[in-house]
Amino acid sequence: MKKTSLKDSTLSHQQCSKPFNIKFNSVEELFLSKHKIKKNKKFIFFPEENIEYTYDEFLNEYKKISKLLIKKGFKKKDKISIIFFNESAFLKVYFAALSLGMIVIPINPDLSYDEINYIVKNSSSKLCVYSSKIDFKIKKNNKKYILYDNFLKEKGKSYSEIKKNINLNIKITDTAIIIYTSGTTGNPKGVVLSHKNIIADAFAISKNFKFNNYTRTLCILPMFHNNGQITTFFAPLYTGGSTVITTGKTNLYNFWK
Repeated sequence: MKKTSLKDSTLSHQQCSKPFNIKFNSVEELFLSKHKIKKNKKFIFFPEENIEYTYDEFLNEYKKISKLLIKKGFKKKDKISIIFFNESAFLKVYFAALSLGMIVIPINPDLSYDEINYIVKNSSSKLCVYSSKIDFKIKKNNKKYILYDNFLKEKGKSYSEIKKNINLNIKITDTAIIIYTSGTTGNPKGVVLSHKNIIADAFAISKNFKFNNYTRTLCILPMFHNNGQITTFFAPLYTGGSTVITTGKTNLYNFWK
């Protein structure tokens, strides 16, 4: 079999020419490194929701949710499914869970309830937080499922009481997310990605496209998909850039706007 080199590989755009060191142990550590020097810089935009956050504002937003998760007793390596379109809530829950060392399973909101429930059960998720936009399809007798707005109203044990007993110690090789395939030839399969996978991919893409702290990307693909998360969100984040996130299935009018 012919050996593949960087020179003749069709995947050379995904490869780095030499080994590199990863400076961060987790996705949150990457974010906090940029937050430290760019607190008041605009970080993320959701035009359809008329919402935008600086690095510091986004930190405060997802920390509120991480506190809720802690108060409800969730801990490192617990799995949480999230079902949202390209909404600000997706990234708030996503980052909150990853900051605690939890494992996130992002699910396509266009799937049927049975398809969704298969992924929730197959992944052994302890909780599934979902958007109000799909409330009509969720069966209310399943206690694992909770509407995002209702989740924000949840109460649990004292945050300070629980936090002192938490030992995160997140390692770069720890699992961060599990993305399920479309399941065209059978049941969907979970693709496991570590913090290292995400950070290394973000680095390689940002380097190849010469991203810098002035870079602003437009995310038009769904955030539950690898491309939406890595290419147009984590890659600019790696260099301290920013992202504009449009709704999934955006049309040309919204795109140019």
